[in-house]
Amino acid sequence: MFDVVSDAEGNLWVVTPRGIALLSREQWMAFAAGKLDHVTPEIFDEADGLTSNDVLPLNQVTATNSRDGRIWFATVGGIAVANPHPPDPLAQAVLDYIQVDDQRFSAEEHTISPGLHRITFAYTAPSNTAPEQTRFRYRLAEWDQQWIDAGTERVVSYTGLPPGRYTFQVIATNREGVSNGVAATASLQLKPFFWQTRWFLTFVILGVIGIAVELTRRRTRFRAERLSLRFQERAAERERIAYQIHDTVIQDMIGVAFQLELLGFQLLDQPETGTDSLSTLADRVRGSIARNRNMVSSLHSTAVVEYSIIEVLRHAEAEFRLSDLPEFELTSEGDPRPIDPLVRDEVYRICREALSNAFRHAYAKHVSVKIHFFPDSFEVMVVDDGQGIDEITQRQGREGHFGLRGMQAHAKRIGASLTIDSCLDRGTKVTLQVKTTKPVWTRWRRERKPEEESFARDESAR
Repeated sequence: MFDVVSDAEGNLWVVTPRGIALLSREQWMAFAAGKLDHVTPEIFDEADGLTSNDVLPLNQVTATNSRDGRIWFATVGGIAVANPHPPDPLAQAVLDYIQVDDQRFSAEEHTISPGLHRITFAYTAPSNTAPEQTRFRYRLAEWDQQWIDAGTERVVSYTGLPPGRYTFQVIATNREGVSNGVAATASLQLKPFFWQTRWFLTFVILGVIGIAVELTRRRTRFRAERLSLRFQERAAERERIAYQIHDTVIQDMIGVAFQLELLGFQLLDQPETGTDSLSTLADRVRGSIARNRNMVSSLHSTAVVEYSIIEVLRHAEAEFRLSDLPEFELTSEGDPRPIDPLVRDEVYRICREALSNAFRHAYAKHVSVKIHFFPDSFEVMVVDDGQGIDEITQRQGREGHFGLRGMQAHAKRIGASLTIDSCLDRGTKVTLQVKTTKPVWTRWRRERKPEEESFARDESAR
């Protein structure tokens, strides 16, 4: 049990085994009323003039009041007298220095270079009355959420602070637990690396958004171009088939119709001649069937990937050969190389039409095809010594025929250049120049080809 003595002001003097403690009247009353959850007594020891920290056994009287208001204490070292005095002066915290890693600065505003640092704040509170009992509390504004009780510690460190502006604040309280409420402050700015700045973060966000928008735009445009290309290919294929049907099937059917009308008259007036005409008509129908079969076959044979441009042109010569004339010559210069099947088929259709004109309509004696391979292109020339084509026919084509216009359409589809040089009785020279330099995205398109073929199969199934 502690020996407690009250002075004239109502303060409590408590005798403890290690010294004398003074509890102010305001504190113990607030604690008794439940307004405080702890009290901070003022401790007196040998540094304050106490003859000994060891008091007499507590079962004896160790403290008593005298008539003059002083309080007498019995200690092992002798009598100690306490004269109640006004409250201790208020303590004022001051900052000694700021240390960044191993470098020490004065307690002023500082700018710290980017990186992870150990930042130390040293502070104190000058006092002549029990300075060792001065207590502190601190906070680092913009980092600590509330004040931190440091007790009697006078150094605090922070490590790994993010870039930004900070203000360190520290408040001192005397041994009576009273503070003047004025904090000692020090400001510092921790500079960021460039990738930690707001403008860089804004730039990255805008860049990511821009890339996403551009990728979406390119993908949308690519899909639109791919669909447009499919529609164009279908339209071109229909147009090509229409040309072939017009130039083969329809023309043959018109000829058969005329022969049937003539045959009707001959069977009535000249039965023998009608019999010969019937045999001729049968041969003509068989020839038409053969040509139609060849037309259907050409729709499949040229689509085979392994055929080269030279092989498909030699196939065209065999298709039109009906007699020993005209003589045919196929040559090539340069290093032959694989050509995209779609380009090769368009070249074949152009050259096939040129050979068809040379074999069927030009009455030529000599027909030559020369292929010249260049590093980034190739050239095909079809030359005959036939009767040639007049200028009007070159510009407008023959009425009811689409051969020349179809050749130009095929050349335009693959971005090729087609030139027809012809004069009456001087033969015809057809020159086709095709670029083979492919854009950078061709490889990516090639990787996408299986997906496109699957999509095309689904559409054809529908």
